[in-house]
Amino acid sequence: MLRKLLSLTEEGKAALARVNRRARRLDKALLAGAGVPDGLDIAALLNTLSAHWESVATDDLR
Repeated sequence: MLRKLLSLTEEGKAALARVNRRARRLDKALLAGAGVPDGLDIAALLNTLSAHWESVATDDLR
């Protein structure tokens, strides 16, 4: 059974939501200034590249 040991107050939830909104706006501003197409999921791309890198690096050792 999984138990919650920590929870946010209402004020904490509001602060987290503000920080998340600001982070998304900053992400968009950063990517727009770098000429990255809108809608491109950079996190997904980086995860895919990371997984591919692991397979390439492993194959290189053989």
